Amino acid sequence: MEHFNRVICLILTLVVAASLCAADDQTLAETPPDQIVPKTGELISGTLQSADGAGITFALDSGATTTISWDKVQDVVLHHKIKVTSKLRVTNGCNVQVFQSPRIHIKDKTLVLTMAGSDSGETVMLATLDSMSNADKVQRNTTEKTTKVIWTGSISPKASLSTGTQGQQMWGAIVDPSLILNPQASNWRHQQYTLTLQANDTLATQVGSPSIRTHQFDGEFNPQIYLSKRVFADIVAFGYHNSVLNLYLQQRYGGGIGGLVFSNCRHTMTLGGNLVFIGEHFYGNVPSLSFPGATLRESYKINLAKVNGNEVFISQEITYIPAFGQTKAWQQTGRADLNFPLSKKFSASLNYANDYMENAPSVRKNWSTSSVGFTYKFNP
Repeated sequence: MEHFNRVICLILTLVVAASLCAADDQTLAETPPDQIVPKTGELISGTLQSADGAGITFALDSGATTTISWDKVQDVVLHHKIKVTSKLRVTNGCNVQVFQSPRIHIKDKTLVLTMAGSDSGETVMLATLDSMSNADKVQRNTTEKTTKVIWTGSISPKASLSTGTQGQQMWGAIVDPSLILNPQASNWRHQQYTLTLQANDTLATQVGSPSIRTHQFDGEFNPQIYLSKRVFADIVAFGYHNSVLNLYLQQRYGGGIGGLVFSNCRHTMTLGGNLVFIGEHFYGNVPSLSFPGATLRESYKINLAKVNGNEVFISQEITYIPAFGQTKAWQQTGRADLNFPLSKKFSASLNYANDYMENAPSVRKNWSTSSVGFTYKFNP
């Protein structure tokens, strides 16, 4: 009897498995084919292969391929993602876009790509259309790969010089290597680890007074683990030294959450917040401080134009660091950069940074620098 029951269970398992396979096959079979609606003649069914400014190529159900010029096409109906690359920016300021199951209408030598359920569409002039391809195939190939690792980063020396009755010279550098894992993933497999190291040395001169040399350096390690496509949990470990603020060492350790508020081809904005432990050590006989606090950070970047294969952009970042239970213990930092590409790897930049500490035991609580720098990107 026990043997009979095992046989029955095995048969039922096979029946269920066969039913699931049949359901999958039925789902695939029900997926409608792509279609070309010509201005004259019969409807053409198949699968999009590629397209450019001259025409569109379909793979037919028979296995053959056919290419039709756009002047003979009225509409195209697609049922997958497509990647469109144009020589000029299109409506939303992008050269490359991905559309989900769009309908393409040809009007006055212009492609109007409309998403399902949308009344308005993106327009691409045929004269500027570089390529059109099936993005689903690219995505499947990407997901089939194992862990994808990308190293990026830059090295940015910078300097400034002012002369006269009062003079100042400053030199420094920023190094920020970054490791990115699985950037296309929308879960914890998408991770980013960034290390930023910065140093500045400044010499201030004034006629009739001794020169004053000051120095500042900081380092930050920031792992980010994505919880979704736009939201991430992060950890921060930060060390900061600034002789202008009489600050021998400031330490911040903690974690929190952040995310992309919006991101497209021109604009990117990120917000984040962390709960941190703060320790401050000063020069002289000033007692050290330690207290819990928070960091609230906002960063924004706008791409202005494309030169030498890269973007001319302005970026800014503001960090506010309040302490819990101590109204006089807070800090605010900010920076702004204008970056101009000189080649694919090199760029020039104008930088401005400002730091204000409310509880710094020094006459000068505010510290700012402006400089010109050159950046070398070692990302692929």
